[in-house]
Parts: sequence; structure tokens; C-alpha cells
Amino acid sequence: MIVAKLYGGLGNQMFQYSAARGLAKPNETVYLDTKFYTENAKDTESFIARSYELHIFKNLKSSRASGLRYAIFTGKSFLIKAIRARLKPLFQHLHHQGTGYISFTEYVKSQHLYLDGYFQSEKYFSDKRQAILSEFEFPPLDEDNKLIASKMLSAENAVNFHIRRGDYLIPNINSIHGILPLSYYHKALDILKSRYGHLVVFVFSDDVPWAKKNVNTDGLEVIFIERNSAEHSWKDMALMTYCKHHIIANSSFSWWGAWLSTRRGDVFAPYNWFVPPFEFDINDIVPSQWTVLRYE
Repeated sequence: MIVAKLYGGLGNQMFQYSAARGLAKPNETVYLDTKFYTENAKDTESFIARSYELHIFKNLKSSRASGLRYAIFTGKSFLIKAIRARLKPLFQHLHHQGTGYISFTEYVKSQHLYLDGYFQSEKYFSDKRQAILSEFEFPPLDEDNKLIASKMLSAENAVNFHIRRGDYLIPNINSIHGILPLSYYHKALDILKSRYGHLVVFVFSDDVPWAKKNVNTDGLEVIFIERNSAEHSWKDMALMTYCKHHIIANSSFSWWGAWLSTRRGDVFAPYNWFVPPFEFDINDIVPSQWTVLRYE
């Protein structure tokens, strides 16, 4: 039995599920502990409440974990602790809050496992790419978004250009993630223009008005993607997969938009995924076939 604790937004939930799927047998059910969302359902000055979002994927081999399934790993009652102590060799709570990749071969020691962490690396599941592509099949798009998708597919060099602001502007979150400078995006665009000439750039952002005001669109064919917000934000990720090239933000959301794409174009990712001196290995986060850009 594998139980994955979910927290964060859609991109983080996809990483947490995929890490568990990487460990699971082909048809094994992964159990999802979603109680974090009911226990943390209100926004604060330093926290944006999220909700369980994996329900949009109908092909997942998963089930919501019952109270007993996660209590055996995390419960604090005398009875649960006694059971856990007696069955200790069989049950393992693997808590990994760091950003670096850890080898499950080295760390997983038990038959039944509770995964608690972000696990933001394809190294946990790269050997199951085709299965995960199948499981993360998006629902059908509405007519407006289908029209955008058709434009992306008809463009030889459609570019996913993702600007993440939103919660990254909250001071305590900003101190960890930071906001990428436009120089990063311009550097990536210059490389793409030198390689392919004409581009059609699709700008995704949780702050489209800011993007319209600040993104330099001179000489570019640019389309700003709007209206896919709140419970419809998954439609932005779905649209990203139709693009050939990707300039992603330091965000798991556009990471997945690029990873799920099958058009085999160029993917650019920022070197500073977190704000220095926060410790991380960008080679754990960014797949080896993508291009990591340094910028000023």
C-alpha cells in the first residue's frame, strides 16, 4: 500500500501522485491523503488555501485514503501508536521536505509507505512516462479553448510563455520563490527566434493585466490567454501541452505543461528556481533534455 499526502496546487499534487505512481506496481491503486485541504481551507496573510484538483483526471489509478489508511502512519492515539510500534517493519512514513532528489531504492525500506513531500523531480517517475501521460489526460476543453488549441497546433512554432506572479508576491513566499525577471523570458525568446524565425507566443499568467503592460511584444505575434481562472485554471495547463516550445516559470504548473507536451520542441527553465541562498540542485528539478538559462 502506498499513500501520498497531497498539498499545494495542481502542479504539486501531480508531482506527489507521480512519485507514488513511480513506486507502485502497474495496476496498483495509489491512495491519496487529502485531509490537508479541509484542515487548511482559509486564506491568511501568508498562505493561499488550495483544494484537491486531481479529480479532473479520470484515468488515475487512485482512491481517496480512508481515515485508517493514513492514521496508521500518522495517528497519535495510544492505540494507533501501539499498533504502529508492533508492525513497525511493515509501515514507513517517508517525510522529505527538501528540494533534492532522494533515491527510493535507498530510502524505502517497508512494504507499506506514506509519502510526505514535494518530490519535484521526474527522476521519481521518468521510466513510467507513457503511463503517466495516459493517466494525466485532461477533460475535453470548451469551445473557446478548443479554438486556442487549434491555433497552437496550426502554428509551426507555438511558444508557451508562462509568467507566475499571484501568490509569489506574498512576502514570505516571494522570499523563497521570487519573481522571474523579464530578461529571462527575452533571452529565451531571442534563442528561439534565432533558431526558428517566426514564433507565435501564447502568454499564460495569473496576472494577465501586468503581462499585457510589461511584456515586450514588438515584432512578435502574441496571444494572451485569459478567463481560465479558479476551478478552470487546469485549462491553461492543458493548453500549454499543445505548444511546441516552452518558456516555463519557476513553477510546477508550467513544468507540467511542458513535460506533458508531446510536440518535442525546446524547453527553457530558469536557473534560479528558488531565491538564493535557498539550497537546491536545478538538475534534480529540470529534466536533462531541457535548457537551463542563467540571466541577469
